Amino acid sequence: MEGDGNNPLDKGSAPAVSPGATRRSKRAHEAILNAAAELIHERPYSDVCIEAIAARAGVGKQTIYRWWTSKAAVLMEACAAMVAREVPLPDNGSFVLDLRDYLQHICAFFENQLSRPAIAGLLAEAQCNAELARAFQDRLLMQRRTVLRTILERGVSRGELRPGVDLDVIMDMIHGALWYRTLLLKAPLDEAFIENIIAQVMAGSGTRPPGNAAPD
Repeated sequence: MEGDGNNPLDKGSAPAVSPGATRRSKRAHEAILNAAAELIHERPYSDVCIEAIAARAGVGKQTIYRWWTSKAAVLMEACAAMVAREVPLPDNGSFVLDLRDYLQHICAFFENQLSRPAIAGLLAEAQCNAELARAFQDRLLMQRRTVLRTILERGVSRGELRPGVDLDVIMDMIHGALWYRTLLLKAPLDEAFIENIIAQVMAGSGTRPPGNAAPD
Protein backbone atom coordinates (compact mmCIF):
# COMPACT_ATOMS: atom_id res chain seq x y z
CA MET A 1 0.00 0.00 0.00
CA GLU A 2 1.34 3.42 -0.89
CA GLY A 3 2.09 5.87 1.91
CA ASP A 4 -0.26 8.76 2.56
CA GLY A 5 2.56 11.28 3.02
CA ASN A 6 2.05 11.52 6.79
CA ASN A 7 4.27 8.62 7.79
CA PRO A 8 7.87 9.80 8.33
CA LEU A 9 9.14 6.48 6.99
CA ASP A 10 7.59 7.40 3.61
CA LYS A 11 10.05 10.31 3.45
CA GLY A 12 13.10 8.19 4.11
CA SER A 13 13.40 9.12 7.78
CA ALA A 14 14.94 6.60 10.18
CA PRO A 15 12.81 5.44 13.09
CA ALA A 16 13.46 7.34 16.28
CA VAL A 17 15.60 5.67 18.95
CA SER A 18 14.44 6.31 22.49
CA PRO A 19 16.92 7.55 25.12
CA GLY A 20 16.19 4.41 27.11
CA ALA A 21 17.14 2.19 24.19
CA THR A 22 20.36 4.17 23.71
CA ARG A 23 21.27 3.73 27.37
CA ARG A 24 20.53 0.01 27.24
CA SER A 25 22.65 -0.30 24.12
CA LYS A 26 25.56 1.50 25.78
CA ARG A 27 25.28 -0.68 28.89
CA ALA A 28 25.26 -3.83 26.76
CA HIS A 29 28.30 -2.63 24.80
CA GLU A 30 30.23 -1.93 28.02
CA ALA A 31 29.14 -5.23 29.55
CA ILE A 32 30.43 -7.13 26.54
CA LEU A 33 33.83 -5.40 26.65
CA ASN A 34 34.10 -5.99 30.40
CA ALA A 35 33.20 -9.65 29.98
CA ALA A 36 35.74 -10.07 27.18
CA ALA A 37 38.42 -8.37 29.32
CA GLU A 38 37.72 -10.70 32.24
CA LEU A 39 37.79 -13.81 30.08
CA ILE A 40 41.02 -12.93 28.28
CA HIS A 41 42.61 -12.49 31.71
CA GLU A 42 41.31 -15.84 32.95
CA ARG A 43 41.69 -18.16 29.95
CA PRO A 44 43.88 -18.96 26.96
CA TYR A 45 42.73 -17.38 23.72
CA SER A 46 41.47 -20.68 22.32
CA ASP A 47 39.18 -21.17 25.34
CA VAL A 48 37.37 -17.84 24.90
CA CYS A 49 34.35 -17.94 22.60
CA ILE A 50 31.45 -15.68 21.67
CA GLU A 51 29.09 -17.85 23.70
CA ALA A 52 31.21 -17.40 26.84
CA ILE A 53 31.43 -13.63 26.33
CA ALA A 54 27.67 -13.39 25.79
CA ALA A 55 26.94 -15.48 28.88
CA ARG A 56 29.31 -13.43 31.05
CA ALA A 57 27.85 -10.15 29.74
CA GLY A 58 24.25 -11.32 30.06
CA VAL A 59 23.40 -10.69 26.40
CA GLY A 60 22.56 -12.79 23.37
CA LYS A 61 25.14 -13.71 20.75
CA GLN A 62 23.36 -11.60 18.15
CA THR A 63 23.92 -8.53 20.32
CA ILE A 64 27.66 -9.13 20.07
CA TYR A 65 27.52 -9.68 16.32
CA ARG A 66 25.69 -6.36 15.99
CA TRP A 67 28.97 -4.58 16.80
CA TRP A 68 31.77 -7.07 16.07
CA THR A 69 32.44 -9.58 13.32
CA SER A 70 34.40 -12.10 15.39
CA LYS A 71 35.68 -13.13 18.80
CA ALA A 72 39.08 -11.67 17.97
CA ALA A 73 37.58 -8.27 17.16
CA VAL A 74 35.76 -8.15 20.51
CA LEU A 75 38.87 -9.13 22.43
CA MET A 76 41.03 -6.61 20.58
CA GLU A 77 38.70 -3.76 21.45
CA ALA A 78 38.47 -4.97 25.03
CA CYS A 79 42.27 -4.98 25.32
CA ALA A 80 42.53 -1.48 23.84
CA ALA A 81 39.87 -0.17 26.22
CA MET A 82 41.63 -1.77 29.20
CA VAL A 83 45.00 -0.31 28.27
CA ALA A 84 43.53 3.18 27.75
CA ARG A 85 41.91 2.98 31.19
CA GLU A 86 44.79 1.37 33.10
CA VAL A 87 47.74 3.18 31.47
CA PRO A 88 46.91 6.90 31.36
CA LEU A 89 49.11 9.70 30.05
CA PRO A 90 51.18 10.91 33.03
CA ASP A 91 52.28 14.50 33.59
CA ASN A 92 54.68 14.75 36.52
CA GLY A 93 56.78 17.65 35.22
CA SER A 94 59.80 15.48 34.35
CA PHE A 95 60.58 13.15 31.47
CA VAL A 96 62.13 10.50 33.70
CA LEU A 97 59.21 10.59 36.14
CA ASP A 98 56.69 10.43 33.30
CA LEU A 99 58.49 7.54 31.60
CA ARG A 100 58.77 5.65 34.88
CA ASP A 101 55.08 6.25 35.60
CA TYR A 102 54.11 5.05 32.12
CA LEU A 103 56.30 1.94 32.31
CA GLN A 104 55.10 1.05 35.81
CA HIS A 105 51.48 1.22 34.69
CA ILE A 106 51.95 -0.68 31.43
CA CYS A 107 54.14 -3.36 33.01
CA ALA A 108 51.60 -3.86 35.80
CA PHE A 109 48.89 -4.17 33.16
CA PHE A 110 50.85 -6.78 31.19
CA GLU A 111 51.67 -8.70 34.36
CA ASN A 112 48.32 -8.56 36.15
CA GLN A 113 45.52 -7.79 33.69
CA LEU A 114 46.48 -9.73 30.59
CA SER A 115 46.78 -13.46 30.03
CA ARG A 116 50.01 -14.01 28.09
CA PRO A 117 48.62 -17.07 26.26
CA ALA A 118 45.53 -15.05 25.36
CA ILE A 119 47.44 -12.10 23.89
CA ALA A 120 49.74 -14.52 22.05
CA GLY A 121 46.70 -16.16 20.49
CA LEU A 122 45.24 -12.81 19.56
CA LEU A 123 48.46 -11.73 17.85
CA ALA A 124 48.71 -15.07 16.04
CA GLU A 125 45.18 -14.55 14.71
CA ALA A 126 46.15 -11.08 13.50
CA GLN A 127 48.88 -12.56 11.30
CA CYS A 128 46.30 -14.16 9.00
CA ASN A 129 43.41 -11.73 9.50
CA ALA A 130 44.01 -8.37 7.80
CA GLU A 131 41.03 -6.71 9.48
CA LEU A 132 42.20 -7.77 12.91
CA ALA A 133 45.78 -6.72 12.13
CA ARG A 134 44.56 -3.23 11.25
CA ALA A 135 42.48 -3.09 14.43
CA PHE A 136 45.50 -4.16 16.48
CA GLN A 137 47.63 -1.43 14.92
CA ASP A 138 45.01 1.32 15.08
CA ARG A 139 43.38 0.56 18.43
CA LEU A 140 46.30 -0.71 20.49
CA LEU A 141 49.71 0.00 18.99
CA MET A 142 49.04 3.53 17.73
CA GLN A 143 47.16 4.40 20.91
CA ARG A 144 50.22 3.52 22.99
CA ARG A 145 52.63 5.19 20.56
CA THR A 146 50.64 8.41 20.78
CA VAL A 147 50.93 8.42 24.57
CA LEU A 148 54.64 7.57 24.57
CA ARG A 149 55.40 10.11 21.82
CA THR A 150 53.78 12.82 23.96
CA ILE A 151 56.06 11.89 26.86
CA LEU A 152 59.13 11.94 24.60
CA GLU A 153 58.22 15.24 22.95
CA ARG A 154 57.81 16.83 26.37
CA GLY A 155 61.29 15.55 27.24
CA VAL A 156 62.74 17.25 24.17
CA SER A 157 60.89 20.50 24.82
CA ARG A 158 62.08 20.54 28.46
CA GLY A 159 65.68 20.01 27.38
CA GLU A 160 65.89 16.57 29.00
CA LEU A 161 66.31 14.76 25.67
CA ARG A 162 68.56 15.92 22.86
CA PRO A 163 66.95 17.83 19.98
CA GLY A 164 66.69 15.76 16.80
CA VAL A 165 66.67 12.42 18.61
CA ASP A 166 64.72 9.77 16.66
CA LEU A 167 61.56 9.36 18.71
CA ASP A 168 60.25 6.51 16.55
CA VAL A 169 63.34 4.42 17.26
CA ILE A 170 63.04 5.07 21.00
CA MET A 171 59.40 4.03 20.94
CA ASP A 172 60.29 0.86 19.03
CA MET A 173 63.00 0.05 21.57
CA ILE A 174 60.74 0.56 24.59
CA HIS A 175 57.63 -1.19 23.28
CA GLY A 176 59.69 -3.83 21.50
CA ALA A 177 61.36 -4.79 24.78
CA LEU A 178 57.96 -5.05 26.48
CA TRP A 179 56.49 -7.34 23.83
CA TYR A 180 59.70 -9.42 23.52
CA ARG A 181 59.87 -10.12 27.25
CA THR A 182 56.14 -10.77 27.43
CA LEU A 183 55.71 -13.09 24.45
CA LEU A 184 59.08 -14.76 23.90
CA LEU A 185 61.24 -14.62 27.02
CA LYS A 186 58.34 -14.88 29.49
CA ALA A 187 60.55 -12.66 31.65
CA PRO A 188 59.30 -10.42 34.47
CA LEU A 189 58.45 -6.80 33.79
CA ASP A 190 59.76 -5.69 37.16
CA GLU A 191 61.30 -2.54 38.63
CA ALA A 192 64.79 -3.58 37.56
CA PHE A 193 63.61 -3.87 33.94
CA ILE A 194 61.91 -0.47 34.15
CA GLU A 195 64.98 1.25 35.59
CA ASN A 196 67.23 -0.35 32.98
CA ILE A 197 64.98 0.93 30.18
CA ILE A 198 65.08 4.45 31.63
CA ALA A 199 68.86 4.33 32.06
CA GLN A 200 69.39 3.15 28.47
CA VAL A 201 67.13 5.85 27.04
CA MET A 202 68.87 8.57 29.03
CA ALA A 203 72.34 7.23 28.23
CA GLY A 204 71.62 7.28 24.50
CA SER A 205 69.35 10.30 24.17
CA GLY A 206 69.45 12.33 27.36
CA THR A 207 71.17 15.65 27.94
CA ARG A 208 72.22 14.69 31.48
CA PRO A 209 74.96 12.23 32.43
CA PRO A 210 73.57 8.66 32.73
CA GLY A 211 74.28 8.64 36.47
CA ASN A 212 71.73 11.40 36.93
CA ALA A 213 69.17 9.89 34.56
CA ALA A 214 66.62 8.58 37.04
CA PRO A 215 66.00 10.95 39.93
CA ASP A 216 63.68 9.95 42.74
